Amino acid sequence: MSAFGIGRGEVVYDIRYFGSHDENQAFNNISFTEIKRTLGNPNSVKTNSGDDILIYKLGDYELKLVGPHKTQRLDHVSIYSPKAAASMADR
Repeated sequence: MSAFGIGRGEVVYDIRYFGSHDENQAFNNISFTEIKRTLGNPNSVKTNSGDDILIYKLGDYELKLVGPHKTQRLDHVSIYSPKAAASMADR
């Protein structure tokens, strides 16, 4: 399952992938420790409503790996564009 964040001017600024039912179970098997071992330390870590978000900067984009703080396991992946998320007046 996927979701899209669409801002002003109908610009996509966030693409999230939750996986299919079978893949989602596989997502839940990936720990944040494994992610850090594979990708290295994230550029930043944020907490939002009980979730931890590992953020890796990729040029103009951010790869966000999100999962519950309680389990420290992956729930979904997000590709985010801070530039596209800015209001039209800020561009």
